[in-house]
Amino acid sequence: MIHYLYPGGKKLALTFSYDDGAEADRRLSDLFSENGMKGTFNLCGSWLDKNGRLRSDELKSLFIDRGHEVACHGFEHPFEEKLPPAEVMEDIRKDRLFLEQATGGMVRGFAYPFGTFNDTVKDVLRTMGICYARTVHALNDVRQTPEDFLEWNPTCHHNGDITGHMEAMLHECTPFCDLLYIWGHSTEFNGAKNWDKIETFCRTYGNNEQIWYATNLEIFDYIQAYRRLIFSMDQKKVQNPGVIPVWLRAEGNVFEVKPGATVEIG
Repeated sequence: MIHYLYPGGKKLALTFSYDDGAEADRRLSDLFSENGMKGTFNLCGSWLDKNGRLRSDELKSLFIDRGHEVACHGFEHPFEEKLPPAEVMEDIRKDRLFLEQATGGMVRGFAYPFGTFNDTVKDVLRTMGICYARTVHALNDVRQTPEDFLEWNPTCHHNGDITGHMEAMLHECTPFCDLLYIWGHSTEFNGAKNWDKIETFCRTYGNNEQIWYATNLEIFDYIQAYRRLIFSMDQKKVQNPGVIPVWLRAEGNVFEVKPGATVEIG
């Protein structure tokens, strides 16, 4: 049997997704960075540079330079599915353009405002160069990988059993890759006065060589690269036509398939 692995031959991955760009994101960015973790921060361009929100001129140093990701969350944070398609397109165009100009990089991810969407919104996202979009529908399952990344359901909210999911990932013996995807809003820690929960989690499970810590976009790109692998009919050779290396296990051995390479695995 052939199974895919995460970079470095790892079986476990962890990613975070936090919405709205509140000032508390600074504390969360510090916490992730201190523990070797990565997060995706979904921002609304029109909300930045206001009281209680992040400044647009700090996004690069706060997130990008630390290895985190900045993604779109709607320029005005509207119910996108309640807008005419042209207005959905304009809202997303403005948000993506604003965030790319602020960070100096490309913005390709999205989190649905209020978690709501329809097929028209998904079509607009594709048109506007968005490759994945997060919902708020928690699956409580670390095994599922979305077929449609424009309906990417997280594992759980941070108030869920994040420790239980992580412990299960670390101690269950299966050949399959697991992904723990946690989402929320940093301001919720202020309101609930439970920063200790996420701080304890990060300090307990950070800097673990078994875990691949990645942004949402890094996970998307890696899974797309794996799905593009080409196998021979007898499953003894594999070719990587992509631009990033992919890891897999075959016959009990771990292989790295570098970009453009063909590797014998049988």
